[in-house]
Amino acid sequence: MPSADEVIVADFVAVPGASVLVSYLDNEAVLYDTASQRSVLLNVTAALIWSLCDGKNSVGEVSLLTAEAFAVPSEEVAREVENVIKNFGDLGLLQGIDPLPNS
Repeated sequence: MPSADEVIVADFVAVPGASVLVSYLDNEAVLYDTASQRSVLLNVTAALIWSLCDGKNSVGEVSLLTAEAFAVPSEEVAREVENVIKNFGDLGLLQGIDPLPNS
């Protein structure tokens, strides 16, 4: 499988891994990967981005929707959204992405 850096670009559509459970707490979220037994706490921004990684929205669309939600220009958030989604991939939370070793 490819790494997150190799495939996550504006037209990539992120799909959560089958072993990842999510629990929303107010505006934050906790992800739990049953395969790796790892928990990840997401702040409000990352929780929104995760919720938009539903197998339907491309990274570019997630950027636009995130910018709209926070009322900021999309070009200001595009790189950060891409980095957050790459981090999800590096942690092994997305289908079709090889996690980084020791992550």
